[in-house]
Amino acid sequence: MPETYQDSGAYIRTLAGLAFDIVLSESESAEVTVTDHQIETGAQVSDHAYLNPREVELEIGQGTIENLDDPREMLESLRKVMEAREPVELYTGKTYYPAMLITSLQVNTDHTTENVLMATIRCREVTIVDTAEVDASQLKEAPKKRQKMPQKTKMATNRGTQNAAPKDKQEFTIAGGWANTVGGETYTRG
Repeated sequence: MPETYQDSGAYIRTLAGLAFDIVLSESESAEVTVTDHQIETGAQVSDHAYLNPREVELEIGQGTIENLDDPREMLESLRKVMEAREPVELYTGKTYYPAMLITSLQVNTDHTTENVLMATIRCREVTIVDTAEVDASQLKEAPKKRQKMPQKTKMATNRGTQNAAPKDKQEFTIAGGWANTVGGETYTRG
C-alpha cells in the first residue's frame, strides 16, 4: 500500500510508479459472470458464478512543467510498461490494484494538445497463482481409511495393452424368435 496520500486521503494516482500531471477521469469496473445451462425441461439453471478480472480506464494528461517529465518521455515509459507485459501496481483515487497490465494505450493529439500528452490507458487485473511440484510416487494411492469405497476410487493402474474380446450378441429374428451368437456359433429359440 502507498505510504503517501493526498490531503483528501485519496491515493496519489500512479501506474507502475509513473505519476501523471492530470487525471481527467478514471473508470473502474468489476463484473460477475453467472453461468447458465439448459436442463431436460428446457428451463435455464444458474448453478455457478465467478468474478471477472477488474478493469480500469484512465484519461491522463502530461505537460511540460518545470522539473517534470517531458510528454514524450512519459509516453515512451508507458509504452515500455505495456510492452513488458509484466503486472504493475496501479493506484487510482480510491483503489489499489497490485497486479495490472496495460491492455490499451491510445494517444490523442490535435492542434490544442500538440505539446502535451493526452492519452487513454486501459488496464486489466491479472490473477497470479503459485504452483508447486509434488512427488507423484506419493500420490499412488490414498489411504484406505479415508476412502468410502477404495476399490472404486483408487487411482488407475497401467495394465498394458488390452484387446477387446468378442461379445455375445442377442437379436430378434424376423422368423419370430431370438438368435444368440456365442463364440461365433448362432443358436435360435422360438
